[in-house]
Amino acid sequence: SGPGAISVRDHLAELTPDHGLYDAFTHPRCLGEKDLSGAIGLGDVVGVDLPWAHVALQRLADGLGVPHKND
Repeated sequence: SGPGAISVRDHLAELTPDHGLYDAFTHPRCLGEKDLSGAIGLGDVVGVDLPWAHVALQRLADGLGVPHKND
């Protein structure tokens, strides 16, 4: 899986689309963003503030090394 592939990286640099692990990190990024957005939306509906979910959503792509500018 993408998150498990983190353990095989020897650097934290941004991955380029031609890197062998790029797709392995892009897919989990999309799923993570979907899930975090859903949690934030549910929190809004029930009146629960989820500040760390907002932080995670803002930083997930860069943290995985696959920011949206390469999409």
